[in-house]
Formats: sequence, structure tokens, C-alpha cells
Amino acid sequence: MTFRYTAIRRSQLNKLRIKDVDLLNQVIHIPSEINKNHEYHILPIFNYTLSLSKEIIN
Repeated sequence: MTFRYTAIRRSQLNKLRIKDVDLLNQVIHIPSEINKNHEYHILPIFNYTLSLSKEIIN
């Protein structure tokens, strides 16, 4: 799975919305309502997964 490089939990990934993924700044916003500890979190998107993320979203 490509997203293993982001350290995102599978449950979080399933609940993500397109608007949570910021390709321009290369980050994924994890809203507090889907985060295990109920805190807002930002995860980086590394270059390896950036191009694949663009393909999925577009």
C-alpha cells in the first residue's frame, strides 16, 4: 500500500476526503473527528507518494 509511507492509519485513510489532501503543500490534514486521539494532525506527503496521490485524486 502506497500510503504506508505517510504513517496514516487505515481507519483514517478510509475516512479521508479529497479536501483533506493538500497536494500543493504536500500534506494530508487529519481532522480531529477521524483521528484516534481526537486531535488535528498534519502528515507530510513524500515525493514517492505525491505522484501517485495526484493520479488517485485526478
